[in-house]
Amino acid sequence: MQKKNVYNVAEITTLLGICKQKVYSLIHEGNLPCIKIGRRYVIPKAAFEQWLKKQCN
Repeated sequence: MQKKNVYNVAEITTLLGICKQKVYSLIHEGNLPCIKIGRRYVIPKAAFEQWLKKQCN
């Protein structure tokens, strides 16, 4: 089984304990790093981890 390199919005909601609407808000405000693929957003795991560390400081 391959190691996962990206998270989807549903996974971010679970990891952060917030609703989908808030995740999309963070994305559209440019606060959460993401890649848009068609109509979907994916968040690179490494970028998410860096973003999360930055939020804690």
